[in-house]
Amino acid sequence: MRFFIALIIGILAFILNVEAKRKTHRGMGTAYSGPFKMDKTGKNACQFNRKKLPKQWQIYYAAMNEKDWKKMGSRKGICGKCIAVRGVKGHTTRGHRIKTVYAKIVDLCPSWACKEGNVDFSTTALKAITGYSWDKKKITWRYTTCPDERRSPPPPRRRSPPPPPPRRSSPPPPPPPSPPKPEFSSYDEWWQYYYG
Repeated sequence: MRFFIALIIGILAFILNVEAKRKTHRGMGTAYSGPFKMDKTGKNACQFNRKKLPKQWQIYYAAMNEKDWKKMGSRKGICGKCIAVRGVKGHTTRGHRIKTVYAKIVDLCPSWACKEGNVDFSTTALKAITGYSWDKKKITWRYTTCPDERRSPPPPRRRSPPPPPPRRSSPPPPPPPSPPKPEFSSYDEWWQYYYG
């Protein structure tokens, strides 16, 4: 009986985790450090070595709010995950084109600073999302596969190069000399030579 209860709880936890990943979250986006400075406010909660992360994630990183952090299983469940984030119309700079920006979760934003749904970004990421680099603006986000982990298309097929010309070991022999043409002093001699 205990096995079945544990199995049902495990299945429900899995389903809730999958739903949390699909769900679009709403909250506020803020910024806490600049590019390449994810440890400026102290060692990141995921304990990533900044220098070992791809350059993209040293620039576009985020700290997740404590409630969503715990819902995803704390450090083991959320560190290194990516979120797809968009600014909200009316909460971006004038003329800012709203597009999806990807950020990797590398840190925890404590509950006193980030309410549920809120995410703290690098200044570069927040600017790409809202047009502001230091502000508090409405955002929507969802969990996603990190772009560098997505299955990339196969490399283009290379055309095979044309076969090399055949190699010759020596130049072709000269044609054999043609026999000397006889000289004729009259038409009769010529006729006799060819037809006679």
